[in-house]
Amino acid sequence: MKKILSTFFLTCLLFSCASKNSYPLDKFEERMNYQKPVVFYSNPVLLEKTDTENYYYDKESLSFNDKTLYVGQDDVMIASQLAEMVFNYIDANSETINRKTKEEDDGILKYILIADDNSTVASKLKVKAIRKRFDTLISNDGKENLEVEDNGSTKTGSLTTNDGKKFTMIEAGSFDMKNKKYEASTVTSSLINQIEKSTSPLDLVICFSDVDGRSIYNGFDSTKNSIPVFGVGGDSFSLKTIGNKNTGRLPYAGTVYINQSYLAYMRFRCLVNLIDNREDFYSYGITKEDSKGSVLKYPQLIRYDNENRQLLLSGQILNTDNIASIVPDYDNFDDKNNFEDGIKEIDNSSAIWVSRVKRGDGSLSGELNNFDDCQYNFEKVYFSKLKIKAQDGYNEFETDPVTGKKIYEKSESDFLKKFINLNDYQGYLINLYDSLNAPLYLSSLKQ
Repeated sequence: MKKILSTFFLTCLLFSCASKNSYPLDKFEERMNYQKPVVFYSNPVLLEKTDTENYYYDKESLSFNDKTLYVGQDDVMIASQLAEMVFNYIDANSETINRKTKEEDDGILKYILIADDNSTVASKLKVKAIRKRFDTLISNDGKENLEVEDNGSTKTGSLTTNDGKKFTMIEAGSFDMKNKKYEASTVTSSLINQIEKSTSPLDLVICFSDVDGRSIYNGFDSTKNSIPVFGVGGDSFSLKTIGNKNTGRLPYAGTVYINQSYLAYMRFRCLVNLIDNREDFYSYGITKEDSKGSVLKYPQLIRYDNENRQLLLSGQILNTDNIASIVPDYDNFDDKNNFEDGIKEIDNSSAIWVSRVKRGDGSLSGELNNFDDCQYNFEKVYFSKLKIKAQDGYNEFETDPVTGKKIYEKSESDFLKKFINLNDYQGYLINLYDSLNAPLYLSSLKQ
């Protein structure tokens, strides 16, 4: 009997010790590489890059395991916000926006589109949103026209403001900054010439990034009449220019502000939550408070798409009227760290593999550097206890055929070459430059 009791107590003691000191099989210490968390960012994980209705998500890659997801911008929402921002401006300035005198007002508004890279779904969504709002989307053959070409052709539509004023909308041209290898200065010169020579001058310029908007806006400084310029991104330049009413010309008309520090935090935080095996990985410390009280100030901007495994951030429309209420200290705005909420440092000390664009090179400017600097800043400040192996990429160059200057040829190859020693990490944060390349990373994790 004593032997049986001794065996019983020994068994209970061993079980008690095991329950206190061991981890369930799905904790990160016990995971195989194909079981570890994978967070993609930069571009959505797609099978095709051209569809604007269904996106053709690569659901096989996004369901690689139950800890795989994409964290990034809500491109559908941002596209609609861009169209809404431009309409609201026209609606609020319907009596003065036409660049002819009131006596000569012909009811025609001419605009142009400046796309950053129209091979992406995000760019095509913006084209679609603007042309749909201005009734210039459907071509003569009855199909949607999402192409961006500087071919001199015009598209004609219409718009009615909330007070009933009707405008004929003419898209006088569009530029694809990447595929045509345009420099913003070249486009600006062309536009200024068009403004000065045209008998019916441009009334609006709509840019798909604040990087291009900056050059266009500054280029108009030498013209007699400034033109409303709209952008997307919300870097420090655009915010400060929107708020500046004392330049003797129109402020930057508006931007869809995409909070880069939110994106940086969301990516790292999701990965940490997944490593910690949290079921609420998409909300803990993001849209709901964690144990230290960390939570983002604008949780309404964030949505989790469970079906497609995506955590998405929408933008905020910023203009002269509302910028001070959303970014109170915009005169001293710092893209790298724009938190007012007191996000606390994360305790997790796991080792993670991170890819990011190469820092500190003059060839990258504006949004890209802000985006990357935010990530770098967060590695150092909020996630300093993580053991981060960061891989810089995009080191290959090509020559711009227009200017002869060397420009970045962004390539996934650098990251893929460095996606090695995977056993050393508990999770992976992957900058997906090409939306179709997710399977290349995942195949390495299967081995």
